[in-house]
Amino acid sequence: MKILFWLYRSRLNKKGTVPIMMRISLNGKRISFSTNLYIEPNTWDQIKQRVKGSSQLIKEYNSHLLALSMAARTAFHKTSEKNTSVDLAVIRDIIMSKNTQATTLLGAIGYHLVNLRARAGHDISLSTAKKV
Repeated sequence: MKILFWLYRSRLNKKGTVPIMMRISLNGKRISFSTNLYIEPNTWDQIKQRVKGSSQLIKEYNSHLLALSMAARTAFHKTSEKNTSVDLAVIRDIIMSKNTQATTLLGAIGYHLVNLRARAGHDISLSTAKKV
């Protein structure tokens, strides 16, 4: 598996920034997606595949790129242990947290009510639990 970060220079926005893209290649197949990070094109080091500079924001960007790379390698190893064939779309979804379900307001309320009823008689009175 090979990981590459690159700038999508043709997507220059009004602020003068371009998105940093991530490409994962495996067995002749590849998938590219945005890292949701935008930088000025002249601050990109293409050889190191990192942002040039030493400001706090640039350090956060570089650590985010490193975390994405590590997450990709971890996801690759986990999926290769489970399956014989590794799908790059699955790795992308794991990295970008697309396969996790978002908690809805009704789900959170339901979770709270179940826990509230379970605590009845311990630190919550029985009448409070019945009212809920």
